[in-house]
Amino acid sequence: MQGDVAAITISFMLFFLGIFVINKMTEALIAIIKRTILFFITGIAFYYFLKTFMLRLSIFGLTTENIIFGLFGIVLGLTGILISFIWLFQSFKHKQAGPKLPTAEEIQTRPEKPEESKTVFQTIKQDVFFKEKNIFTIIVYLVIAEFGIFSSPTKSAPTAEIGVTFFIIFITATIFFIRKIYKDFKTGLTQFGIAFLVGYTLSVLLGYFWNNNELSTLLSIQYFATPSLVALITGMAVSLFMSSR
Repeated sequence: MQGDVAAITISFMLFFLGIFVINKMTEALIAIIKRTILFFITGIAFYYFLKTFMLRLSIFGLTTENIIFGLFGIVLGLTGILISFIWLFQSFKHKQAGPKLPTAEEIQTRPEKPEESKTVFQTIKQDVFFKEKNIFTIIVYLVIAEFGIFSSPTKSAPTAEIGVTFFIIFITATIFFIRKIYKDFKTGLTQFGIAFLVGYTLSVLLGYFWNNNELSTLLSIQYFATPSLVALITGMAVSLFMSSR
């Protein structure tokens, strides 16, 4: 398999954007395409992670870093694949069934049902597996994408200055994107802020433990010329793409 996760992710997103702009498609069909792309992105990132993880095990053995990050990546990778598969399955199911409108008689004779109380488990299940704009799934896909970046060939910015410029452009585009896809702009900014803090922290940890970058480099302006920045931006892009309509 040629190419790295960042290039594959960008290619899929450009493909999706091209279809969305050129063809006036139904909302259900667009949802199927988006979730299919997300499923493949998740699978590719997880594949690269497993490939690198097995290589690290064969070279370094069961070190503390390999055990912690390996189990963490495997659990979140399988979770992300499961969630994306359920979303994709729901898209096909809704596409085939289609909306069924009630008749006037059914509306008049339909008894009012009292609102059922939900357990904590049912609430979590509903939010995670049936809602795309929740912070848990956003972070899951962000983490999967970052693991995929660090586990595949990645080209960093040639200089920190170029990296900073690219990062500013990304943040500016992200703000406009959030304003468009979220009904509540403050909610979108809050989720983005939380995801950004998690993504930045993880990119530093992975850069230090997984990619053997110096901590002094990752905590300085030179961070913008490392794979950690690529991982952060790609992870944020995947999570934003997942949250789009």
